Amino acid sequence: MTTDIKINKKFKEFEQLAVHLKNQKLKSNPNLNLHKHINDMMNHIVVHCPRDALDKLEEISYLIKNGDYIAIEDFLKMNESKLYAAPSTQEMRNNTDSFIASSQKFFKVSVLTISSLYSLILIMFYYRKIQP
Repeated sequence: MTTDIKINKKFKEFEQLAVHLKNQKLKSNPNLNLHKHINDMMNHIVVHCPRDALDKLEEISYLIKNGDYIAIEDFLKMNESKLYAAPSTQEMRNNTDSFIASSQKFFKVSVLTISSLYSLILIMFYYRKIQP
């Protein structure tokens, strides 16, 4: 069984293909062209769902194509806020101060413990004849 594959050699440069895709407009939404549609789909897949990209391709395509009628944010994660280093608000500080204060007793390390540990390490190096 053989399969004949016809390769379109019409586009020799990427720019020619880009122009052709930009000219392919959707009848129901003339502001959306095929180039923008593919670009938006791939950007969304790379950023938000790289592990299951193939499964999401059709879903994202449909939602982007019908963006005037469907709120894409209702179905897909569009923004990812990473506020790891953001300064806390006064309300957050007020809510967490008591918990931090009560848990500090579990994390106390005395200077004596640290110096004892350092002495122990030095003794181990000495007996093993390993230079620190």
